[in-house]
Amino acid sequence: MSFLRFNLNGKLAATANQAGAQPLMTADGALTPAVQAIQDQLLKDSPLFARTQTAVQALADAGVLMPFPQGLKDQLQLQLTGLFCVDEAALAKLPDADFLALRRVQALGIAYAVNLSLQQAHLLVRLQKHNPAVDAPADVDALFGEGNGHDDTLKFNF
Repeated sequence: MSFLRFNLNGKLAATANQAGAQPLMTADGALTPAVQAIQDQLLKDSPLFARTQTAVQALADAGVLMPFPQGLKDQLQLQLTGLFCVDEAALAKLPDADFLALRRVQALGIAYAVNLSLQQAHLLVRLQKHNPAVDAPADVDALFGEGNGHDDTLKFNF
């Protein structure tokens, strides 16, 4: 099952009466061309996402992931949790067969890219400021207005 989540409290969200606001759907309930293009691209890329997930899981199974360095989080005043990077020492100590298994699932490129990206961690702070985290409601139906006298239905055809 796939779904899109919109952060209505983020700086990019707009109500219909705000200047520059653009609808997600047409009056007849079809996706606007811009949203349809995004959906089409997500569907096209979904096999890549699955392959990436397999590679990341292989890194986790190999025991080479470690939490994002606390010192760097402190320096950047980054308050995101659940970030990981690759423990290069653990990667270097892997038996040859385990290292080859990571190569077979294309996990090594991800491992090196993640660690190289640490130099760009300051961008996470900028993204966090523009799109602050919001807690998901306990009642997902309430998120879509169900049970509040609304008769609108939100549907996706994947």
